[in-house]
Amino acid sequence: MKKHFLLFISLVLLASVVFGGGIVTNSNQSAYWVRTLVRDAAIGPDAVHFNPAGLTKLSDGFHFSLSSQTIFQNKAVTNDYAFLSPRPKKFIGDVVAPVFPSFFATWKKNKIAISFGFTTIGGGGGATFEDGLPAFEQGISDMAHFLSHYGATDYRREVYFKGTSRYLGYQLGLTYQINDVISVYGGLRYVTVKNTYEGYLKNVEVNMGGNWTEVSDVFSGMAAQAGAGATGASSISGTMGALIGGGVPGTFTLAQAEGAGAISPEQRAQIEGGLTALGIPASLQIGQIQTACDGAYVQYTAAAAEASQTAALTGMLFNQTADIEQKGNGFAPIIGVNLAINEKLNIGLKYEFKTRIQVKNKRLSQNDFIIDMTDAGAPIYFLQDGTKVDNDMPAVFSAGIDYKVTPKLTAAGGFHYYWDKDVSYGKQINYEYVKNSEVIDDNNYELAFGLEYSLTDKWFLSGGFLLAHTGVSQDYQSDLSYSLSSNTFGGGLGYKLNDKLMINIGVSYTGYKEDTKYYPHIYRPTETQISSTDTYSKNALILAIGLDLSL
Repeated sequence: MKKHFLLFISLVLLASVVFGGGIVTNSNQSAYWVRTLVRDAAIGPDAVHFNPAGLTKLSDGFHFSLSSQTIFQNKAVTNDYAFLSPRPKKFIGDVVAPVFPSFFATWKKNKIAISFGFTTIGGGGGATFEDGLPAFEQGISDMAHFLSHYGATDYRREVYFKGTSRYLGYQLGLTYQINDVISVYGGLRYVTVKNTYEGYLKNVEVNMGGNWTEVSDVFSGMAAQAGAGATGASSISGTMGALIGGGVPGTFTLAQAEGAGAISPEQRAQIEGGLTALGIPASLQIGQIQTACDGAYVQYTAAAAEASQTAALTGMLFNQTADIEQKGNGFAPIIGVNLAINEKLNIGLKYEFKTRIQVKNKRLSQNDFIIDMTDAGAPIYFLQDGTKVDNDMPAVFSAGIDYKVTPKLTAAGGFHYYWDKDVSYGKQINYEYVKNSEVIDDNNYELAFGLEYSLTDKWFLSGGFLLAHTGVSQDYQSDLSYSLSSNTFGGGLGYKLNDKLMINIGVSYTGYKEDTKYYPHIYRPTETQISSTDTYSKNALILAIGLDLSL
């Protein structure tokens, strides 16, 4: 049994709780988008976000767009680690955003448009893991496997983890029409970030002979047994020393000592019983017994100290709660160009500069997960209280095209590129924060295509497809935070009540491509590496309704 037998809880930030777009950036910012999946060259009230340079193509007056989405995401990690029960084991996390709002407002007059936008530009939901994660489970299963040598047959535990992440964006900008073809935009987005983490790990028990016992109590029992063994070894050693000191030759056996009258038959039986319990042959000579008992005393004393230390350590690590939050903010300039080539063709271009954000860790109720211990015995926490961590948003370039194929049919295409490698998302490797360039091989990009057909003057039917390609490396992926390439299908209806009011209803489904990570897990009792495999998968469903109003 090793001195530092620890449970590793490899937790990371939840910046990956997003629903469309890049690794941390949400692109699902209106109900109209949900039903088409591409709005990069759109002319409409929601263009404040998607194509702000095109706002001067709106009619003079005020324009508003309000949307709400309900988002469901299912995240699953399947792990095949050798000692899990059952094996392989599937861990499921549910991400729910009951209300995911966005609001846009524009005032347009002649060649000028002033606009404001409110969006959940990143995150927006909470990830709940009712059954924990592989990182929790592996350390527990290691402990149970180690204790199987002492009679443990199974393990159980209570674990819960929930994290939320929300990046709120407040955007203000000005659009100016240079001529009939070209208009330009300049704006600024202010982003506030709040991440929260709460959960517990408790009641870690093993089945010992049909009785469920807390792991710390098992080690306390082992410490007591080892202490009793040390006491017994010391007592027998003292008895043998007294015999030798009383004139009994050290080369005598217990039987010879009894025959010489130095010990009684009852004393001999008691000594032999103690030796059997210690694993020392009773047939040895008295001097040999004394030497063997002295060695056993040293071993049992060390084992008792080690088991006692492990009992205290597991009592602490296997009974933890966490309640933490992070807050920060940042700014991002935004520029755009709209090209109204002719009545049929419109092109929108936009560039969002990177948003430098640092969040500050704060423990609520002074609770935080201990994930490791230093060699000196000091705890290493999941999030060090008071420290600042990078939670940037990347620069984004988008380009879109809208083309009126017929008076009733419009086709749209879009391209989005995210400079993920140029910023930091707060990823850790071996408890050290690393830049994205160390864990991301290629920047993320998206391709989108959509169609909208006018069924009547009031009803509009639309659908779209979006392909997202992620470029993260294997080092980036973990059971709590991972990025997968995906395919999204969306569709819905628009209903135009009159020239001023339109209702949009949309639904989209995202299927993600599975990814597998192979890595060595350190089995702490022997400090050996055992292979482990995570298989990552998820899917997402969005239901949206929105209202566009022009006055």
